[in-house]
Amino acid sequence: MNSFAAFQQHTPRARLFRAFNTLGWENFAHPEFEGGPADLFYCGPDGDDRAVAEQLITDIGLRPMYLGGVEQAGLVDAVGRLWFALALGQGKGRRLAFKVLTP
Repeated sequence: MNSFAAFQQHTPRARLFRAFNTLGWENFAHPEFEGGPADLFYCGPDGDDRAVAEQLITDIGLRPMYLGGVEQAGLVDAVGRLWFALALGQGKGRRLAFKVLTP
């Protein structure tokens, strides 16, 4: 579901992030839901580049949810598979989105 290994092989100095695969495009066009913006799960290296990735996510209107370094790409992909299972497989519709609730 991702090409991290190929990218790392061909661009060994690149700072790679896995993002924008856990929601349908409709949620990028209209990211607001009751209670605020949808959450977008992503992973990649920590540091200054992470701030750039978070700014891109925020600029779209979503709330960034960092899952850790690139070793978490499979987890981000699993969230994408969950979205497909619920939105399409269970017929809940493509406007389905995720929101982490904390006190």
